[in-house]
Amino acid sequence: MSYHREEFLMWMFNERYRRATIDDYDRRLRRIFQEIDLETATSLELTKWIMNQEMHRGKVALNHDIKAINVYMRFLGRDIKLKTWHTRSVKEIYIPSDEDMKKILNFRWADPAITKRNQLIIRYAFLALRRREIANLNISDVSENWISIRDSKMNVSRRIPMPKEVWRLTQEYIRYYRIASDKYALFTTPQGRIHIKTIGAIFWQIGKALGVPLHVHACRHWRAVDLYRKGVDLEAIRQYLGHASLSTTQVYLKSLLASITLSQIYEKDDLFGGYDVKSRSVEEKSGGE
Repeated sequence: MSYHREEFLMWMFNERYRRATIDDYDRRLRRIFQEIDLETATSLELTKWIMNQEMHRGKVALNHDIKAINVYMRFLGRDIKLKTWHTRSVKEIYIPSDEDMKKILNFRWADPAITKRNQLIIRYAFLALRRREIANLNISDVSENWISIRDSKMNVSRRIPMPKEVWRLTQEYIRYYRIASDKYALFTTPQGRIHIKTIGAIFWQIGKALGVPLHVHACRHWRAVDLYRKGVDLEAIRQYLGHASLSTTQVYLKSLLASITLSQIYEKDDLFGGYDVKSRSVEEKSGGE
């Protein structure tokens, strides 16, 4: 498959795309070209590929892929423009509640070994690792003190502290439950290193059972807000999340906090007798002013 990388990057630069956008589209296209050849793919083939991706990935992330594809098609001079998915507004971003957290962290599968692996994956997700970062983890990347995250978004590698309980569970999983189908991978299946689609399916299963729109990034949302509430400095949060710039972290947190502001007021503010449940539902439906 022929991704004309150098020519495309220069073309985007000349078209005055931001550097962050150029890097993001390049990263996405390098991955996409491993699955489908954009040079020769028809509109129908691309639509089928997108439909297959939608079954395993969040629509927001998929929209970014579609935008990158559309820009590449414009670069090629091909008359193909794909439609993006309709997504929820910022107010509807899902962040697990304390009650949701308890249910998620106690979810069980029929096979105890699968439960041990999946519950450990869930904990790494709540440490703000992205789905691909979890899949890329090697045994050598984890230690008593650190989790070393490679091949991250925007090529920003990072290290984050290893919580004691997660390290204990990691050691237990490696010793008793890990399938040795891959020499290096931390998380495995009988076929080898775990796939990002398998990780996505784990969260989809839990979300369906609990009736919540759970996905890997929802755990990352939760962790970002958790650190902010604890008073952690924004620069530290940026490094922890692996954002390329502080402005990204600020926008990220602003969106997340906007999605939970009203719900916190209803739940925690009891001034003048608190609030009526009916008035809350009406306010949420109308969007407020």
